[in-house]
Amino acid sequence: VYFLSFFLSVRTQIKKLGLTTPRYAYTLWLGSEGGVKVSTEQEQSAYRWNELFAAYRTNRCIYLYAAPRRAYLLPDEQIAGGADTLWSLLAAVMPAAQLYDCRRER
Repeated sequence: VYFLSFFLSVRTQIKKLGLTTPRYAYTLWLGSEGGVKVSTEQEQSAYRWNELFAAYRTNRCIYLYAAPRRAYLLPDEQIAGGADTLWSLLAAVMPAAQLYDCRRER
């Protein structure tokens, strides 16, 4: 009963917030020399590679941290060129101490 109640409340919140269709939260542009540019509906930001805090790779997503509490999630299926290509770029422009590969199967 608890799980049914929980899922019904989640479904109600999804309808109330208008989240039934996927929306883009932000767009990232990655340049090997320039760094990262981020664009949302409200703001635009730019980060040099040496300003980024860290990057984490999981089985289905790369988390690019601009600061300890600010991360951009990059799902593998949405990365142009693929996650391996992006991870290679990050390895080339960021210090190894800031890269964390957390995939279970390598």
